[in-house]
Amino acid sequence: MVRVVTSISAFSQDALMKENNRTPLINPVSSRVRHVRGDHQFGPLLVFREHLLVTYSSDMVYILNPATISVVATVADLRGVLDVAVNKDEIFILEGERSLIRVAYAPENIVSLVQGW
Repeated sequence: MVRVVTSISAFSQDALMKENNRTPLINPVSSRVRHVRGDHQFGPLLVFREHLLVTYSSDMVYILNPATISVVATVADLRGVLDVAVNKDEIFILEGERSLIRVAYAPENIVSLVQGW
């Protein structure tokens, strides 16, 4: 059975704001810079790991499961999301002030990167 999500509004506000779905960041925005999140204006939907979707607003990234109409995870406390890109099992978040965040299931293999140079 194929399910097509025609609108992000199928995902409830409560599910979008759930604290236990938050992905921790190494260097989040400071607490004095955080602001109250209002209405969400989402960016484009990107396919992630073949069965999930990624979308974003100005200060959050959402990983969605369209099969169960649920929010798998969120990345919050961002410094103003400019763009998001997905590559295989990695999500790259470009935020203001020249910052790039990599979100993945596993750490980057630095040894293979260094040997490739």
